[in-house]
Amino acid sequence: MKWYRGPAVHVLGLLAVLLFAHLFTARDSEPFFNNDEIKHTLTGVFVADAVRELPASAADPKDYAVRYYCQYPALGLVTWPPLFYVVEGLAMLALGPHFWVGRLCVAAFAAMAVVYSYRFARLMLDHPWALVAAGVTALTPTVFGFTQRVMLEVPTFALVLASVVHFEKYLAGTRGRDAIFACLLAAAAVLTRFDGVLLLPYFVIRLLRTWNMKLLLRRPVWVGVGLAALLTVPYYAFVLTVNGSAIGTAAGSGTRPEDGFTAWNLVYYVATLPEQAGWGVMVAAAVGGVLTVACHRRESGPAFGLLLATYLTFTPLAELETRHAIYWLPAVAVCAVRPLQWLWARGRRGWVVTALVALFATVVWHVQGQQFRYVFGYSDAAKWVVEHRTTDSPILVDGEFAGSLVYHTRLHDPAGRVWVLRADKVVYNQFSDPSSGYRQYAHTEAEVLELLEKWDPEYVIVEDPQPDFHEVAGAKLLQQTLRHNSGDGKPFEEAERFPVRSNYDRFTEPGAVLVVYRKKHRNPNATTDVQLELVGLGRTVGTTRP
Repeated sequence: MKWYRGPAVHVLGLLAVLLFAHLFTARDSEPFFNNDEIKHTLTGVFVADAVRELPASAADPKDYAVRYYCQYPALGLVTWPPLFYVVEGLAMLALGPHFWVGRLCVAAFAAMAVVYSYRFARLMLDHPWALVAAGVTALTPTVFGFTQRVMLEVPTFALVLASVVHFEKYLAGTRGRDAIFACLLAAAAVLTRFDGVLLLPYFVIRLLRTWNMKLLLRRPVWVGVGLAALLTVPYYAFVLTVNGSAIGTAAGSGTRPEDGFTAWNLVYYVATLPEQAGWGVMVAAAVGGVLTVACHRRESGPAFGLLLATYLTFTPLAELETRHAIYWLPAVAVCAVRPLQWLWARGRRGWVVTALVALFATVVWHVQGQQFRYVFGYSDAAKWVVEHRTTDSPILVDGEFAGSLVYHTRLHDPAGRVWVLRADKVVYNQFSDPSSGYRQYAHTEAEVLELLEKWDPEYVIVEDPQPDFHEVAGAKLLQQTLRHNSGDGKPFEEAERFPVRSNYDRFTEPGAVLVVYRKKHRNPNATTDVQLELVGLGRTVGTTRP
């Protein structure tokens, strides 16, 4: 066989095509997506800094983490598992604390996901059709879109698929190392995002379907389970102790008043399949699903198992989001390819080529319809403030993307001299948004001024106006106080303005800017005791800044 006919070469060719598609469609941006992207980026920086500062950072890891959070309050510690941050942090240690390094890490996991999408499809389809299914999976709007964001969905997706493939290979061939790989990859998935728990129902479903219970008694399984337990149990014991109530609240009742289980939960993920995969893939998958049940039921167990495990895992959750369904898209793609395989086997080659072109045309149409959102301006504001500081006083930031100002302050201050305070920690507070756990520490302009005098920030940076997510009374009061107390003979002055350049539709009003206010006079008795209430954890952490 000639080298270019090998399956590995074809998969590499698919990866090359997908890389070109991403390079062609991706755009530069500062981190902002879902607000979580900022935390995922800065937490990688935290890991890089912690490794760089060894052995001092290991002397008291808890104190180091608390102090770091108090200085840069935009971390994802405890809120999400640590594995991706370790990978990202080590990459940043080598390449620098840049946002593009996080995107590069996600791209590497995406390449892994494509390979295992092919291997998953290959469990049920011949090589050419498995390659098509892998391409369809990678080009679905959900997978394609999240590949370009520093989010945890694609890394978890890659690890879940890898675990599924090795588990299925163990079921089929009882090769011991596949059992160990499946367990270790499952551990890696749940150490990347809590979504990885869907592997448990998947394993149960497939064991019950194949009735291979005796496989559980074999030594490789016990070794794999033991290793996975060693990796995951200590972390989950810790996180359930520290953050169990917040995780339970988010899963069971959500973080918004409208969250909660309703009849809509039962159909949500099926009803939103066009958004996840596109109309063309959905129609083809619906036809292929019927065809699979009729003609290919026996060999399609992995696809049915993944569909059912995903549905059973995420349907009961209070917060319904289409991104959870990313895990069943390889199974949807396998179903979508079935009609093409059926037609090809019956000599309808012209029909197949036409259908294939139409299928990928609809996928590409949906992908290009996903306008890549970008935001700029936060780096400029943070850099200006870092360069114009004349004292050791902290800076105060406020806004929907205040975390971006925190991250960019760290980026432009590699010596770590600047301390950043967030208004949503010291002027007001909330769990996720004002509808949950909201509390306000100042209710009048006079009280806001008292807090500003207490903390004595040299600069205050605020969004004006804030993006249209929700109205926050504390943020509006802070902006109003700064406007009314800025100018001649007043305690603040407007020092600079930085335009927010964005195509993000949440910036509904034109001319959004970051306004930098300077506090004119220093308070010699300003507090250095930084105490931050963590509403989601139900506790307060603190340290003393220099």
